[in-house]
Amino acid sequence: MRLSVPASVGLLCAVFAPSTVQANDELIVIYSEVATDASSQVLGAPGFFIDAIDRFAASPNGQNWAITLQIDTGNFFDDELLVVNGVMVAREGSSPSFVPPGRALEVFDATMRINDLGAYAFSGEFNGNTVDDDFVARGVVGGGISLLAREGDPLTGAPAGWLADTLDSAVVTNGSVGYEVDSIDGGPGFADDNALMLNQSILVRTGVDAPAGQMGGGSETWETFDRGKYWVSNDGLHHLIQGDLTGNAQEDHVIVVNGQVVLQERFPIPGSGLPDLVALNALQPDAFLADSGDWMAEGQFLVSFRAWAVYNGIPVALQDSLIHPGATEIWDAPFHAVTCNSVGDYVVVGSSDATPGQDQVVVFNGQRVVARQGDPVDLDGNGLFDDNVYVEAFGENDFTLTNDRKLFFTGLLMDGSGATQGDFAGYIQIDGTPVGVPFCQPANLNCNGTSTTLSGQFGTGLGSDLHLSATHGPSNEFGYFLVSAGFSEPGIALSRGRFCLLDGVNPFGRYNVNNTSFNSIGIFSADGQTFNNLSGTGTSAGNTGFDVPANAPVAGNPLLSGSTWNFQLWHRDSCAAAGESNFSNGLSVTIP
Repeated sequence: MRLSVPASVGLLCAVFAPSTVQANDELIVIYSEVATDASSQVLGAPGFFIDAIDRFAASPNGQNWAITLQIDTGNFFDDELLVVNGVMVAREGSSPSFVPPGRALEVFDATMRINDLGAYAFSGEFNGNTVDDDFVARGVVGGGISLLAREGDPLTGAPAGWLADTLDSAVVTNGSVGYEVDSIDGGPGFADDNALMLNQSILVRTGVDAPAGQMGGGSETWETFDRGKYWVSNDGLHHLIQGDLTGNAQEDHVIVVNGQVVLQERFPIPGSGLPDLVALNALQPDAFLADSGDWMAEGQFLVSFRAWAVYNGIPVALQDSLIHPGATEIWDAPFHAVTCNSVGDYVVVGSSDATPGQDQVVVFNGQRVVARQGDPVDLDGNGLFDDNVYVEAFGENDFTLTNDRKLFFTGLLMDGSGATQGDFAGYIQIDGTPVGVPFCQPANLNCNGTSTTLSGQFGTGLGSDLHLSATHGPSNEFGYFLVSAGFSEPGIALSRGRFCLLDGVNPFGRYNVNNTSFNSIGIFSADGQTFNNLSGTGTSAGNTGFDVPANAPVAGNPLLSGSTWNFQLWHRDSCAAAGESNFSNGLSVTIP
């Protein structure tokens, strides 16, 4: 791994260059508190240095980001900045056009969101009268900022009343925003005075709305929402909410996805086979929702205190288990953060039983470490580790993974003696750009309640140099890979899935027939996260996934350089019903 700042950033290191593609899991430092380096300066605030860094927001496509910073003005009323894509768009103490006459910006909340269109939402306060100082605003990259909600505004939708107290937890959609309002005054009573808003309407409110699927069989209504733990997809169709229900205080904390309880305090993780009970509260676990509706959460068990992390409800990391297959380390403490993107990738951040000072690790897709505490950092971008700067720690609950595999996060830097050098903010460009073009996605849900995901990677050095991997499959079910020179969408219905390799012209082949150079018969792991080859012959035997051979099992056609081939995994899905089967998404790959 190489941790570096691109030399091209120079004195304008705060200006983001989204077209830059790094390799080797490079850490790109955007901002730091190292006053001797250009990364401590903000474009638009000359002569000042950064002395505090808040958490990132990043768009799903990886092209846009936002962050709040503090600079060393010596004043408490003008030192906070809102920065989007390296450009300061608002500053504490200023009065841009969206601020009411006679008022100024006073504070920005840490939680904000930004989307693929460059629209961002944030909340904060104006100075002056505290009965109308909270606000929610929406801006657009290269454009202006509009005030969309303010304390004292009439409430849109029932019940009658107006927004009061705190407005926070801002989220952004393609056309509007969402947020939490802590009090609705003038309404029908105290029981329903807290609400989550979305696109100018009430999504849920306390004392009135009850999420479905409560694990005790109850129908308790919402009591409170956890601040900053409200997530909404760009299209507004998916949302994740964390908070408390009314009723039994020992089992009232829940995580709810699209109106359905997915985790509940003092109940096991559904479908995991792990009997221990989940411990939930306002601080744990941390949860994350990707734009696709995929979600993650991390926390601890109530009895054993063992840490866990789940992806779409399936455990992907457990304390006292290997940090990834083939590793010599085990997870050793509660996890620091989890995040995922919309194309099947996920990240778990935590501590292992490695040497202290090198034990914090960032693990990608449960397969490899992409960053570690103690890694050297090339702060000035000269290609050398000569800055005497190292990663001291990773930020808690502050990671966002984009679809182009940029992992945005914050952390601490130290020098070679271990002395803290202050905060930094940046991203890791994770090596291994997704191979191929997916089609027929997402696949139909399998009996684990997830879509089997097929992905590829070049560089195995075997056969065609293409390696296929499948994740999110049904537990302990068999399958094998199919191939064709053609495909069609949406495919044809076959059992529980869609078969997409028939185009009426090209035949398809399967890698489990006699005389196939490599046999792809395999089985999903108990958690569905790996598809492991079981063949007794061929180079793929015993490996995770499948090394595609040089010849396709379609009349012996070779996978020549420049040719394009299409793949699907066909697997049993009998945990839903005996004899059922299903398919992954398709993947169209051009051989290099």
